[in-house]
Amino acid sequence: MINRVYASSYEGFVSQKIDIANHLHNEGWCIIEAWNSDPETLLQIASSFGNLQTHVRSNEQGIVGLGGDTLSGDWKENIDEYRGVASNDPFDMHTDASFLNGMFLVNGKMQTITSPKILFLQCVVPADSGGENVIVDHQKILLELLHTNPSLIKTLSAPGCAAFCRDDQIAYGVSVYRKLSNGNFGVRFRFDQAVYCPTWSFESMKSVHKNYHHNEKFRQYVPLRQKEILIVDNWRVLHGREKIFGMNRRFRRMWVSANPHEMLNAENRPRMHRAINHLAAYCDVPTMFTNLFVDIKFGIKLNLSNQLQMEDCIREAAILHPMYG
Repeated sequence: MINRVYASSYEGFVSQKIDIANHLHNEGWCIIEAWNSDPETLLQIASSFGNLQTHVRSNEQGIVGLGGDTLSGDWKENIDEYRGVASNDPFDMHTDASFLNGMFLVNGKMQTITSPKILFLQCVVPADSGGENVIVDHQKILLELLHTNPSLIKTLSAPGCAAFCRDDQIAYGVSVYRKLSNGNFGVRFRFDQAVYCPTWSFESMKSVHKNYHHNEKFRQYVPLRQKEILIVDNWRVLHGREKIFGMNRRFRRMWVSANPHEMLNAENRPRMHRAINHLAAYCDVPTMFTNLFVDIKFGIKLNLSNQLQMEDCIREAAILHPMYG
């Protein structure tokens, strides 16, 4: 596999940061064959990309155990909402944390909380059989849609084209496509029990999922071996998993946050509200490591011509499909 980097130590990982950055820029994902499968190794590598983000199923460092390492907690009362944990069945293509879109009070400041920009999957023990990761680079899909079906882009760029809801989290009034602060574009997507769509966007959501995410032209199958870590640009690449056979598969997952920004209060008195208590599980974890990849602009990258066309689609979307009224 071309976009795989070998690292026999953390120093070896650091020495190959240019190759890693190039893979993430060009393909949106990369595999690190690391020196061991310890949680500290995952923590070191993930922390080298920025602040970490916790999860309702993670420890205080943001490490989520998948398989036998899964932590207990109140979330287990609604375990059927956590499809990747509750079953060995295939896990359909999605971007992580599409349901996150809120804010939380951190050190006296109200900060945004949204889906992470980077996902890390560490293979501790591979499945007996099956369980291959599936990767879809949505940048390739968007480029094709810009030339063949821009009306679909307009529908899925409209605020309110989808709502994503899982357990006690909901992202309402969001769009599938959005312009990012770094100048790139982001995708937020899943099409399963957690998504709700108005009548005017449902068929477009269904179409892009069926005709593109499940089109072999855009799918890559990535079996991970022990010690390997898959790094995914979560604003660009969708991932999923094939059916798992056997009970031995053990993985760990981490997120790097989306660089939250501060929300100012009109009376300069930000405070905790009951409406945001549920977001406490998804806050930033500052890292002591140096961000080695600060220059990488994550998300979907377009040339100037395609960028202008995409910006036109987003502007027209709000006119064609006003969220209210």
